[in-house]
This record gives sequence, structure tokens and C-alpha cells, in this order.
Amino acid sequence: MFAVAPAAVLAATLPVTMNEAVRVTLPAEAHDVIIGNPDIADVTVVDGRHLIVTGKRFGQTNLIVTGMRGETIVNQQIVVPAPSMGRVFMFSGAGIAKYACTPECSAASDDAGAAAADAPKTATNQSVDAANQP
Repeated sequence: MFAVAPAAVLAATLPVTMNEAVRVTLPAEAHDVIIGNPDIADVTVVDGRHLIVTGKRFGQTNLIVTGMRGETIVNQQIVVPAPSMGRVFMFSGAGIAKYACTPECSAASDDAGAAAADAPKTATNQSVDAANQP
């Protein structure tokens, strides 16, 4: 678990692996929780001081949390990195052949993120304390 000082929370980046979850501890009670692009990441409010952020598709979005008086508690970039394991791309001229390898390779007709986004979601024990991150 790592923590973020309240001033640092406003500029911090939160990495979230696709199809995994990260627990975020807020420095103050939340009133509104907004995710910029819900196709990239999802947020679940556990209680007023804890959120679960789940990576859905690779990309970048943001998380904004406001307090009871409308003040911004958190304004973080969320980065869901592109899957690099289990994917092979073969380039031939203008053509691209895509293969999913788990462990045997087979042709994949979807984009690199669609199959992974449809895969079963699993939670991890990764946790973030937004009040005490270095």
C-alpha cells in the first residue's frame, strides 16, 4: 500500500492493470465521484473514504472526487496500460495480423483491447492510500 499527501493527490497518476482493481483511500469524505471515460475505467464507491477503481480497456482517463463543500479532494489521471503479454502482431506491408497467445496462438480478429476487456475480471490486493502516497 502506498499513500499520497493531499496536495500530491491532485497531480498523481494512478496505474490500473486491465481487468484488475485498485483500492483507493481518500483523504476526506467524498460527496461526488466522477470518472472521465467509463469505457476505460470503472469506479465503485465502497464508503465515503474508499473507492475501487477497475481497469476496463487500455487508455487514459481521469478521476475527480469532490467533498461535501464542493472542494476537489482528488483529481487523478488513471492510466490503464495496453496489454503486452499474450498478444502478437505481425506487420506485412500495410497489413497487420493479430494473434492471441494463451499459451497457443490463434488469430484474433478484434482490436488489442477488446478481447482482454471481455475477459473475466479479477480483483487484486493492490491498494492506494490517497492521503499518504510519497
